[in-house]
Amino acid sequence: MNQVDVTINVDTSNQYQRVYGYGGALTQSSAYLFSEMLKTNETFGMDVLKSLFDPNEGIGISMLRVPASSCDFSLYNYTYDDVVGDTALDHLSINIDLLYTIPIIKTIQQFNPNIRLIYTPWSAPTWMKSSDSLDYGTLNLNMYDVYTDFITKFITLYKEEQGIDIYAITIQNEPLFQPMTYPGMLVTSQVETSLVKLLGPKLKAANLSTEIFIYDHNWIDPEYPLDILSDEDAYPYVGATAFHCYQGDVSNQSVVYTKFPEKEIHMTECSGGAWAPNFSDNLVWASDNLYIGAMTNWASSMLQWNFALNTQSGPTNHGCLNCRGFITVDESTYQSIEYNVEYYGTAHYNKFISQPCFRIDSEIINNSQQPSSSCINSIAYSNSDGNSYHVVVVNSCSTIMNLQLNLVQENIYLTYSLPIGLTTFYF
Repeated sequence: MNQVDVTINVDTSNQYQRVYGYGGALTQSSAYLFSEMLKTNETFGMDVLKSLFDPNEGIGISMLRVPASSCDFSLYNYTYDDVVGDTALDHLSINIDLLYTIPIIKTIQQFNPNIRLIYTPWSAPTWMKSSDSLDYGTLNLNMYDVYTDFITKFITLYKEEQGIDIYAITIQNEPLFQPMTYPGMLVTSQVETSLVKLLGPKLKAANLSTEIFIYDHNWIDPEYPLDILSDEDAYPYVGATAFHCYQGDVSNQSVVYTKFPEKEIHMTECSGGAWAPNFSDNLVWASDNLYIGAMTNWASSMLQWNFALNTQSGPTNHGCLNCRGFITVDESTYQSIEYNVEYYGTAHYNKFISQPCFRIDSEIINNSQQPSSSCINSIAYSNSDGNSYHVVVVNSCSTIMNLQLNLVQENIYLTYSLPIGLTTFYF
């Protein structure tokens, strides 16, 4: 090899946060498409699901986000209780999820029984809101108690009726955004603080281990979760802060972590789409900001948006008309798919990490006089066995770079001609 351009020193003894892995969202639209594939050709459909969720035959996705009731990628609007005035929640039911979502979850669990589920509501039922609409408005003050009962009850039904444990619940998807065309609800940090203080004791009383994730919105406003965590009565019930990627900078995750390092950070949504058609550019941006960027800013998981959409970027419920999923399904046959950059990127970062794993130190040293050698990025993980390590290196330079990769504590020294793109090393 020629002179080394870049050295990466991986310190396997220096562990940072626990990492649960990478994933995406099983919206009703995605669950519907998976269901149609299985109905049309079960073998083909199972192979597609394996490619996503099976740790051995696929990329082993380990985190799953599920909308609790309808969202912008549903077949229509609904919640788990649309009977007006049912404050006793006698009519609350999760039967609508039996159409597509729950059967697909149970199939996924065949491949990965330990997959973690994060549920997120987009709106309370219309009759609990100021607007009498799913698409906008606020939660009525006299419904705070009813709505936290609503959340507790549907989590309980999932466990008792379906044997599905929900790992975490976020209080509200993008609480500072009112979509106007699909479900959404304005929830200030003060209101969310009140809801956390009501919901936390109810989950505990129901013997539910489900954690509460707060915020679940863009990087732009770290003060929102800080407001909640600063409330001494809400603080004990908060498991993590969740972020989205659409505004702001990923470094704001570290703003929250620095003040409350004992509370986890999770990156719960980011979608690709037709606005970003270049595969290599997407891969580099996602690596810098999501796959690596979110994790080096203390995320314990990183989830993208829809697992599956059709060739029309749907089915969509009056939301995004040009979003992209991990896979694109040909809805004319349900027997043909295209794997997108979201799939291949996640594969590099998720395939070889175990549960649990920990982020470890990965120091990049520029040995070259070429300015381009600064366009190297990397992340490293230590697996639960304590003897295997996973390193991903991104070369976004314009040429092959000569790499020296060192895991000194393990007596591993590797020289490698690093091609443009992503390279995964597993030791």
